[in-house]
Amino acid sequence: MTSLITQGILLHGALLSRASMIPLLSYLPGDISWLVPDLIGHGQCRDRQGLMLRMDPAAIARELSDRVMHSHDAHRWVIIGHSLGALVAIELAHLLGLRGRLFLGDPPLWPCGDTQSQQEAKIALQQDSVGQRLLSDSFANFDGTIHYGSRLFSIAADSRLMVDVVVGLLGRHQNAAGLNDCGTFISESHRRSLISWAEQHTTGLSVVEHGAAGHFVFHDMSMLMRISRAIEQDKPLTDVVI
Repeated sequence: MTSLITQGILLHGALLSRASMIPLLSYLPGDISWLVPDLIGHGQCRDRQGLMLRMDPAAIARELSDRVMHSHDAHRWVIIGHSLGALVAIELAHLLGLRGRLFLGDPPLWPCGDTQSQQEAKIALQQDSVGQRLLSDSFANFDGTIHYGSRLFSIAADSRLMVDVVVGLLGRHQNAAGLNDCGTFISESHRRSLISWAEQHTTGLSVVEHGAAGHFVFHDMSMLMRISRAIEQDKPLTDVVI
């Protein structure tokens, strides 16, 4: 079956780079033209962080749209965003009024320090100049004064967009491929709230709990195959079985 989507983009997480997303390409539909950029302040765009006054998801999305997406006209998009990249994906969908679908990997919708991985992320971000800006602008120092749930539900309510959130269940571990996974960023209570809100209020949003990963939910072959089939069949991830 041929995908109804012709253009896609992969968005990495904080303090990572496009290199973390490139391995996903071999599992995704080959009839889609995939963009794999570095976010501003990361990878080859590391030296460009001074161009921005802020480094919150909305500002990062605006810069990315101007730099990468303006010259790519597609009827429908698919965006696969991991962690910070998932928050940027939400803002891109809002900014551009995108049609298509989003796959959001363990997004830090509630940066409030209520998981070990968030606490460790705070320490790691403090050690890096770009990380310090992300810590204050995107995550409010993990103090619980900011959340991205309302924006997520707003875009998911748009009938032109299908949104799948993949939530990891594991804590810190090393997977079979040797990848060190810091563990899920979404606490059990917030996971229950997310699922409840999706069931009660937002028909365009599905939530998949992934028991084989923690934070790096897109680095599991079975999940990637499931995502690929969901794109090809134009179905919610919850309706696809491998």
